[in-house]
Amino acid sequence: MNIKKLLTLLLFLLLTVSILSVAAHASPPMDEYYPEEDYTYEPTYSPEGARAAVIIISALVGIAVPLVPLVFFVIKLIKKRKEMEHIDYTVIVSSSVWLVAGLVVFFIVL
Repeated sequence: MNIKKLLTLLLFLLLTVSILSVAAHASPPMDEYYPEEDYTYEPTYSPEGARAAVIIISALVGIAVPLVPLVFFVIKLIKKRKEMEHIDYTVIVSSSVWLVAGLVVFFIVL
């Protein structure tokens, strides 16, 4: 398998997992599902620690991960424009979209 195809597949897989993890964390709290049961909930993080963890994760997954293939393929685009294939442009566009979405989420979390 070509490394570019593998990188594109990995990029789309990570983007899908990121979107699904954000959707999973947007679910309503358990109180709405089981309001009659009395259970104790002890958070592992303080609110400040949880916010810092979300900021770090969103920076890593939303900004750092798509930045690596974007930089690699833009340098390749500058050096060898005639040898670029369709899949190279797909990686550049998908990385750019992911980077913009990651920046939006990062600034919303801030």
